[in-house]
Amino acid sequence: MTPNDLLISDEATILRRDPQKMQTPDDLLTVDELATILRRAPSTIQTSVHRYPQSLPPIVRIPGQRRLLWRRRDVTAWLAGLVQASPSPRSSAATSATRRLGRPPKAVQVARARQLGRIRRDD
Repeated sequence: MTPNDLLISDEATILRRDPQKMQTPDDLLTVDELATILRRAPSTIQTSVHRYPQSLPPIVRIPGQRRLLWRRRDVTAWLAGLVQASPSPRSSAATSATRRLGRPPKAVQVARARQLGRIRRDD
């Protein structure tokens, strides 16, 4: 290693320790930095990469490395895409009419089955 290589590696170590020094859009974020931004545990991020990849911003894959990295601008764009406008106020009657309830009571199930002719009434 040359002294220049040591200087570059020392700068990278310093920059990795202090993420405030690197704030360009093309910066690569590690799992810990992404977890801080998303306010999740690093283990949750690592699990989501394999189980729910659609729940995370696009991953940067560097050939020959298994390290998980994300571009800062991709994370920012992904977060901006998640922002939703406030829902329009609906009346409670409209909400309850379209809202699907759980399993109906047995009496309702039997009545519906009788209407469809699946159950005959014993006289």
